[in-house]
Amino acid sequence: MKERLRILGINTSLYFEPHVMNQRAKQLDKKDVVFIVSLSGETKTPLEAAKIAKLSQACIISITGFSQNSISQLADISLFTFYDRLTYAEMDVSSRIGIHFILNHIFETLTSRCL
Repeated sequence: MKERLRILGINTSLYFEPHVMNQRAKQLDKKDVVFIVSLSGETKTPLEAAKIAKLSQACIISITGFSQNSISQLADISLFTFYDRLTYAEMDVSSRIGIHFILNHIFETLTSRCL
């Protein structure tokens, strides 16, 4: 999604490392939009970044599984997807196809408005 948004001329960044994610969230302001993706909506790293982004007054768009969850409650716009939690050898191997569908729809909508 990051690279697809760049094709449209939208400046984007993607962070996985917790310290960098939180440091960058502190630099946001009300002109910024943040997508926070977490199937459970309770994953520690994106939840902490969401709390910081909220204090920074950035617009938060969350994509989570259907539930009342902490990330969606912090978000200005909450998008939900169906998922069945699936674990194997203590690892989350749940399908992320719903997240991909939502992100693709957002990209297609932006594309039609940018052309």
